Amino acid sequence: MASSAKRLRVSSLTRIGARALRLEQEYLDAGFDEIRQGPLSMNIGNREVLVCHLPYQGDSGKTERYRNFRPVDEGMWLLHGHVHEKWRQQGRMINVGVDVWDFAPVAEKILAGLMDDAPFVSD
Repeated sequence: MASSAKRLRVSSLTRIGARALRLEQEYLDAGFDEIRQGPLSMNIGNREVLVCHLPYQGDSGKTERYRNFRPVDEGMWLLHGHVHEKWRQQGRMINVGVDVWDFAPVAEKILAGLMDDAPFVSD
């Protein structure tokens, strides 16, 4: 990343409601540039990917929660969190949570490489 590039910090709150609204100002005060509800798309390397707190499927506990808030799997790569240390990558889902990346942000170049090296994907 070039030194002149602005680092965008975004949080995707999974619950719409009073608790999320109360937390929004805390996230902004902590340095996040914006708060989004649900998935958003962005470009990583040469492809468009989805970004959402929740994976398409799976959870950090024994029960899968928040099914109504999960993104719909329509074949796009998904960068997500929520599952903590449960996995780094499952299919087209890449867990970008710090729990599996030595407690540091994962570089965009590494994410692009994971997607480029996936044997099951045809672009």
